[in-house]
Order: sequence, then structure tokens, then C-alpha cells
Amino acid sequence: MQKVFAAKCNHRHIAPGAAIITLAVFVVALIQKRSTLNFYLSYKDDDLDCYFRDEENLPFANDHDFLSRKQIFFHETSCKGGLDSRQACAIESAAKVNRDWDINVFFVGPPSPMFLNSFVYKVLSQTNNINFYRVIISKFKDDTPMRHLMPTDKKYNLRNIAEMLRFLTLYKYGGVYLDLDLISVRSLGAFPPNWVAKLSSGTLAAGALGLAKDDVGRTISGQIIQNFNKLYDPTLWNQLSKGVLTHSLRDVCATKSVGKMSNQTCPDLYFAPGELNPPHTYGHNIWNNRSRRIAAPRDSLLANLARQFCPVTYQMHGDKFGY
Repeated sequence: MQKVFAAKCNHRHIAPGAAIITLAVFVVALIQKRSTLNFYLSYKDDDLDCYFRDEENLPFANDHDFLSRKQIFFHETSCKGGLDSRQACAIESAAKVNRDWDINVFFVGPPSPMFLNSFVYKVLSQTNNINFYRVIISKFKDDTPMRHLMPTDKKYNLRNIAEMLRFLTLYKYGGVYLDLDLISVRSLGAFPPNWVAKLSSGTLAAGALGLAKDDVGRTISGQIIQNFNKLYDPTLWNQLSKGVLTHSLRDVCATKSVGKMSNQTCPDLYFAPGELNPPHTYGHNIWNNRSRRIAAPRDSLLANLARQFCPVTYQMHGDKFGY
């Protein structure tokens, strides 16, 4: 964030015109700081209209190769056209603790002009390692085994698109996928290229996943895509990603038991410890679906994490952070 705040005035004498401009900028910043929680549009969970709009207000992900081995991907798959404070915190924290990684934020719908003109976007987009892209899902899945699959059940459309996109991104580019409700607190640099977050003896997490574009990563991601096509059920919510991941690892590991999956039974695949295993915590899931639109009290764990790992976002939102 240093380059964003480096342009401070070092002179005592400011021309009247410059003073007016400076004051205007300061007032706008203050107004934005108080209303950043509104820098996205109202939307419905079954709204997909934005997916088919071709507005070029961000670079298209399809036009980039993402060749670096250090790529982190976030996906905004709703039609709200912006980011709330928690999502902005997830992005800022990932960039802060992974300074030598590219942080790529994919919007499935076009971001709104309101968001693109907001202080939130300007600060994040001017951070050296944060990049924003637009994904048009119909084109993004071309030339992939998912090209014929498009979720159609409106009840869980957004969730199904999110499930598809996370696996398809790793299949196409390799790298790390993180959910937008995960606050990063340690660098992923020590992780091997291919890893899965294991939360308990019977649970694999799909909200944080690393698969490289090497032989191991391609084998696993290819198996995931194959199982996704086979197991896809548009009537389920939040079951597809975990089910597909579990089935896929059972296919490539020397055990069918998630509890027995390890480096010994799944060679070249690392099982990252869950967040409840300090001091090995790499991120905290703040469960947006269960607590969104609730401001974080100043003495809460969420507020303390935000002050440390996404201080700019927290400062911009103040006592409205988390809402």
C-alpha cells in the first residue's frame, strides 16, 4: 500500500488553487470513507443477467496467460458489481502477506461505475500485486471439458457458477484459489505447488486450494473437472465443491478414506492444516454467508484481524467494517 500513500505534501506553502483541490479531494475521501459499504449494487441470488453483459471496464481474463507460478485467484460471482468491506479485506490481506505473488480478482459480472470510482477500488487497484479482471463465463469455459456445462437451476445458480469457476481457473492456469471470506495471515510461500486444506479428519475444504500446472496438479485438476461434469446436481447448495474434491482425491490417492489421506497415501500432495491448528494458521474464514451485514465490534476477533492484516480497508470503513 506504500505507493498509494507516498504522495504526501512536503511543502509548507501551498498555492490557493492547489489548496482548494486538496480540500476537495479530502472531502471526497471522507464522504467515501463513510459510505464505502454502499459501493456495490443490490442484487438477487438468482440474478444472472450481468453474466452476459460485455462491458469492457476491466481487462478480460481470457486475454492473459497468468504464467507465473505464484498466482492467487479470488472470484466475485454475484451481480452486485463491487466488493463489500470483508471481501476487500480478504484481497488486501492476501496481497499484504504474499507480497511476491500476483493477486487476481475475477469479476463474472461487470463492476459498476460506482465501484470503479470508489476509494476502495482505487486503493486496491494501485497496490503493486493486485489485479482486476472480467470473466465472461461462456467464453472462459471454451476449449475446456466444461464447455457444454452451464448451471440452469436458478435456486442455486450463483453457488453453482462459483463452484465451476474455482476449479476451471486452476485447471486453466494453475495457482491458488481463495474464497473472498478468508483473511490471510501468513504467506503461502512455504507451501509446495499442490496442496489441499484439511479441516478435520473427515473434511476437505474447497475454499482454499492450490494446484499447479505441473504433472501432479494437472492430474488432480483434470480429475476434478471430470468428476464435476459427472456429479453436477443443480439442486444442491455447497455440496458440489467438497464432494467433487473428495471424489477426485479418492481417485488419485492410495486410500478412499479422507482421514488417511496424507503425503504417504497421496504423493506430491500437501495437506495444509486447518485454521484451528495454531501456530500453523494461514488464514481465518469469516463465513460471510452466516454473518454478513453485521458490523464487527471494535474488540472482536474480526476487527482485530482486520486492523492487522487489512489496515487500509479497516481504516476506510471504520465502525462500519464487516457490514
